[in-house]
Amino acid sequence: MAKRPTVYIFSCGNPEFHGLSFQRDAGNLQNRPDCPEPWTLLKTVTLDELRILGATFDMQIAITNLKTRGYHIARASAAVLGFPQSFRNQQSE
Repeated sequence: MAKRPTVYIFSCGNPEFHGLSFQRDAGNLQNRPDCPEPWTLLKTVTLDELRILGATFDMQIAITNLKTRGYHIARASAAVLGFPQSFRNQQSE
Protein backbone atom coordinates (compact mmCIF):
# COMPACT_ATOMS: atom_id res chain seq x y z
CA MET A 1 0.00 0.00 0.00
CA ALA A 2 1.34 3.44 -0.97
CA LYS A 3 2.20 5.92 1.76
CA ARG A 4 -0.30 8.78 1.94
CA PRO A 5 1.32 12.22 1.62
CA THR A 6 1.56 14.26 4.82
CA VAL A 7 0.16 17.79 4.73
CA TYR A 8 1.35 20.38 7.24
CA ILE A 9 -1.10 23.15 8.13
CA PHE A 10 0.35 26.49 9.21
CA SER A 11 -0.79 29.81 10.66
CA CYS A 12 0.88 33.19 10.18
CA GLY A 13 -0.72 35.24 12.94
CA ASN A 14 -3.59 36.38 10.71
CA PRO A 15 -6.69 34.20 11.15
CA GLU A 16 -7.73 34.83 7.53
CA PHE A 17 -4.74 32.90 6.15
CA HIS A 18 -3.59 29.29 6.43
CA GLY A 19 -0.66 27.72 4.69
CA LEU A 20 -0.74 24.11 3.51
CA SER A 21 2.50 22.44 2.55
CA PHE A 22 4.19 19.11 2.01
CA GLN A 23 7.29 20.62 3.69
CA ARG A 24 7.39 20.43 7.48
CA ASP A 25 9.56 23.57 7.71
CA ALA A 26 7.17 25.71 5.58
CA GLY A 27 10.14 26.53 3.37
CA ASN A 28 7.99 26.82 0.26
CA LEU A 29 5.35 29.10 1.82
CA GLN A 30 5.76 32.71 0.80
CA ASN A 31 5.92 35.50 3.35
CA ARG A 32 2.90 37.77 3.04
CA PRO A 33 2.66 41.45 4.02
CA ASP A 34 -0.69 40.75 5.69
CA CYS A 35 0.80 37.97 7.85
CA PRO A 36 2.45 39.53 10.92
CA GLU A 37 4.30 36.40 12.05
CA PRO A 38 6.34 33.60 10.44
CA TRP A 39 4.46 30.46 9.41
CA THR A 40 3.86 28.30 12.51
CA LEU A 41 2.84 24.65 12.37
CA LEU A 42 -0.71 24.05 13.63
CA LYS A 43 -1.54 20.52 12.57
CA THR A 44 -0.31 17.53 10.58
CA VAL A 45 -2.76 15.47 8.52
CA THR A 46 -2.65 13.10 5.57
CA LEU A 47 -3.89 14.30 2.20
CA ASP A 48 -6.94 12.05 2.62
CA GLU A 49 -7.72 13.58 6.03
CA LEU A 50 -7.40 17.06 4.53
CA ARG A 51 -10.14 16.23 2.04
CA ILE A 52 -12.64 15.61 4.83
CA LEU A 53 -11.73 18.55 7.08
CA GLY A 54 -14.32 21.28 7.09
CA ALA A 55 -12.81 24.44 5.66
CA THR A 56 -13.84 27.93 4.67
CA PHE A 57 -11.72 27.80 1.52
CA ASP A 58 -12.03 25.81 -1.69
CA MET A 59 -10.59 22.42 -0.78
CA GLN A 60 -10.34 21.21 -4.40
CA ILE A 61 -8.17 24.19 -5.36
CA ALA A 62 -6.05 23.64 -2.25
CA ILE A 63 -5.47 19.97 -3.10
CA THR A 64 -4.71 20.77 -6.75
CA ASN A 65 -2.14 23.40 -5.70
CA LEU A 66 -0.59 21.00 -3.20
CA LYS A 67 -0.21 18.36 -5.90
CA THR A 68 1.19 20.76 -8.53
CA ARG A 69 3.19 23.27 -6.43
CA GLY A 70 3.67 21.50 -3.11
CA TYR A 71 1.90 24.27 -1.17
CA HIS A 72 -1.26 26.35 -0.98
CA ILE A 73 -2.00 29.60 0.84
CA ALA A 74 -5.69 29.75 1.67
CA ARG A 75 -7.60 32.89 2.52
CA ALA A 76 -10.59 32.11 4.70
CA SER A 77 -12.76 35.19 4.53
CA ALA A 78 -16.01 36.50 3.12
CA ALA A 79 -14.01 37.94 0.21
CA VAL A 80 -13.69 34.45 -1.28
CA LEU A 81 -17.04 33.00 -0.31
CA GLY A 82 -19.45 32.82 -3.21
CA PHE A 83 -23.00 34.08 -3.26
CA PRO A 84 -25.74 31.54 -3.85
CA GLN A 85 -26.63 31.22 -7.53
CA SER A 86 -30.06 32.77 -6.95
CA PHE A 87 -28.41 36.06 -5.87
CA ARG A 88 -25.99 36.18 -8.80
CA ASN A 89 -28.74 36.50 -11.38
CA GLN A 90 -30.79 39.19 -9.65
CA GLN A 91 -30.50 42.75 -10.88
CA SER A 92 -30.68 45.63 -8.46
CA GLU A 93 -33.84 47.68 -8.68
